[in-house]
Amino acid sequence: MGKTTPPLKSKLMSDLQLINAREMAIKHPSTFNAPCEDCLNDINEGDYVKICPGEERFWCNVITVDKDNRSITASVSNRLIYYDLPVGTVLEIGYDNVYDILKPEDMNL
Repeated sequence: MGKTTPPLKSKLMSDLQLINAREMAIKHPSTFNAPCEDCLNDINEGDYVKICPGEERFWCNVITVDKDNRSITASVSNRLIYYDLPVGTVLEIGYDNVYDILKPEDMNL
């Protein structure tokens, strides 16, 4: 019998307050970045986006992209220290909350 992968957590965290990456990049350009508009418009399913609700920046794997509403549904991709968001927790993310984008083809695996 084959090993099965556990399903993603079904909890959708729309109440998590994410920090606006564009505002932080303007206020603190030496410590915060925000992708350009063309880069944001090039986000696709399977990409990774970095977000920050406050004390901790972390990566999420993009599940769906709604380009009309400038929003992303993505799952938490790494273990967190300051937040009780297990790997696989699904989040709603606005384009303005994205600090960085990682394309699968740019990953060193």
